[in-house]
Amino acid sequence: MRICQLSCLRHLFPSELASSSPPSESATITTFQVAMTFLGLILFWAPSHNASAATGDTQCISRPGSSPACFKRGTDGSLMAQGVSDPGAPNWVSFGGFMQGNPSCLTSAPGKIDCFYRGGNDTLWQQGFSAKTSMGEKNIGGALTSEPSCISAGINKISCYYRGSNRALKDLRRNGTLWSKEEDLGGILVDGPKCSAIGSVERCEVTGTDGRPWVKTLAENRWLAWAQVAPMNADKVYVFTNIATGKAVDVVAFSKDNGAKLHQWDVHQLPNQQWRSIRVAANTFNLKSINS
Repeated sequence: MRICQLSCLRHLFPSELASSSPPSESATITTFQVAMTFLGLILFWAPSHNASAATGDTQCISRPGSSPACFKRGTDGSLMAQGVSDPGAPNWVSFGGFMQGNPSCLTSAPGKIDCFYRGGNDTLWQQGFSAKTSMGEKNIGGALTSEPSCISAGINKISCYYRGSNRALKDLRRNGTLWSKEEDLGGILVDGPKCSAIGSVERCEVTGTDGRPWVKTLAENRWLAWAQVAPMNADKVYVFTNIATGKAVDVVAFSKDNGAKLHQWDVHQLPNQQWRSIRVAANTFNLKSINS
């Protein structure tokens, strides 16, 4: 039996965790992670110059009632955007600035998009867009040695994670209009983090010096210990718990009926909390209730 953590809303990425403060302590659990962003209707004005061709990875932000706004790094290092000032237009437009690597863009409130990137001086930079206006570049600070991974866990709340100058996971956080001081979360990272927000829970996955993935999770304003990640196994029995509450996914009243309801309940590991993993494709599993 494996005690597992469930943190999924939309995209499921199964993985098996051995809870640890790297590289010691061990226990085996399973988690599902998801990236989530707050969406809003975005309409912007943008400059018309096209001084740079677009390169690097593309990140698109969904906008209700309109086509997505897409962003990437230009060949001259500037922030390039597609469909911002003219929704659906195929051309890429430069907003200037200079970045190393790819931008990390998000929406933390309706009608607003923010893009963050590692500037030429290795600090975190921001370009915001709101009410048809580009708000230009702003130096947030910090000392980056990787691309940032920025997420929003609430209205006007932003967290940017990155590898710091000492190779540890670090973050800068904004609540409303104020940015926090740089925070050192420990670890030794081989590359930059990949982070996601699930409600108020924040989670970052990194690669450690052992070449294996590790995760750092913020739940109920408390940092959990580093945990090591490994793939989920087929034909194994798991109990899934909510990462924020510690309660298990539970079939109500031990029902065996089609359409039975699920809720969270204290962990007791009886059959209505047990789930067998069934592989249906590479990295894709169905979960079957042991109870029914």
